[in-house]
Amino acid sequence: MDRSAARYSALALTLATAVAVGSSACDSSPERAAGDSERGEVKAPSTEIDESVAAQLRELGYVSVVQAPDLERRDGVTALDIARAQPGLTHFTNGYGCSAQLIELDGTVVHTWSVEPCFVWGNSVLLPDGDLLVVHRGPTKKRTAAEDTRARELLRLRWDGSEAWRRRLPVHHDVALTPDGLVAMLTYQHRVIPRFHDTVPVREDFLEILNEAGKTIERVSLVELLDTAPPPFSIKPVEPHHGKRWNTTEVDLVHANSLEWMPWPALAERAPLYAPGNVLVCLRDQDSVVIVDWEQRRIVWSWGRGQLSGPHDATWLENGNLLIFDNGLGRKWSRVVELDPLTRKIVWEYRAPEPTDLFTETRGAAQRLANGNTLITASVSGRIFEVTPGGEVVWDFNNPNRNEKGKPIVVIRARRLRASSVDERPFERVD
Repeated sequence: MDRSAARYSALALTLATAVAVGSSACDSSPERAAGDSERGEVKAPSTEIDESVAAQLRELGYVSVVQAPDLERRDGVTALDIARAQPGLTHFTNGYGCSAQLIELDGTVVHTWSVEPCFVWGNSVLLPDGDLLVVHRGPTKKRTAAEDTRARELLRLRWDGSEAWRRRLPVHHDVALTPDGLVAMLTYQHRVIPRFHDTVPVREDFLEILNEAGKTIERVSLVELLDTAPPPFSIKPVEPHHGKRWNTTEVDLVHANSLEWMPWPALAERAPLYAPGNVLVCLRDQDSVVIVDWEQRRIVWSWGRGQLSGPHDATWLENGNLLIFDNGLGRKWSRVVELDPLTRKIVWEYRAPEPTDLFTETRGAAQRLANGNTLITASVSGRIFEVTPGGEVVWDFNNPNRNEKGKPIVVIRARRLRASSVDERPFERVD
């Protein structure tokens, strides 16, 4: 962007040393020996999962996770290699800040949306016309599960922050558009399902679609869909958990956290797995990602058990592979993996040079960019960074937004957009 060229150049010079240090550390890792020129199959690191540790971390819940201590870190952009970073604006969501922001590569905030009163936001999605879809949870007077459910809404905000519409729904985590432009989301309800527990209700997740008027037209239970999954998938038992904040005990059997309709219809010629009506869903508490044939109402593919631990944000790639943020609850370090779903092999991964330097117990996200780099969201620490195929950090950003205790606000998810200024619409992801 011409008006920012001088500012970017100055910042790039200032941060050159930081990039060089990060590159050196990443280059020393044997998994990245292939370099930037190709993304070949790599030898996976040790991924042994301690299920007892994973269970303990799951029981903490999202609200009660303690953020990493603030070690006088530098906020904003701390590294920028302008020649190798993917151009564009970055959109990210501040969870407990109840806001979303657009920033330039140098960290300059060019637009902000927010809503009050509010307790927390899930994901927000910036639409091509500049409207924002938001998974919103308002404040409650009573700490009960019923009050929590009633406080949940799906919002559509205009570019100027005004409210286009608001729907009271038990929505959580994610919202997306179908190929037809309808709104799809994750919702839930509580009900006792005896085969999972005789008395404690299951938190049952649904895939739900709204029409243009905001009315539900389709709703399918993910718990019921799990019964359609082909072998070797089997439903993993989940113990009841008591949530202190809402004073409720539940079996969070699925804990779905992302959904995406197949965005690359040309892939359908390669295999039925890529049919245009298929939906990719990430299931945290089943340690799995699944592909749902929406028309047939059945799961046609699954993967992750024994490889993933508490995963988030599974996305389709244009080459037919899947990109997944693997939180690593049972390892206490996180990574990003690219999987070939046809061969079920991990063909690329990113982990920090010191693996435990990247660990987010909750949330987490990754986006494959048009230049081949990967944008990674380390949610709990409020960090967003971009790495090359060889693992070199070419852009690094620490969320400067802080809570009342001075801790960085959790970043739900970040996406790089093709536009280089707020005037260059439509807004489209650069992947």
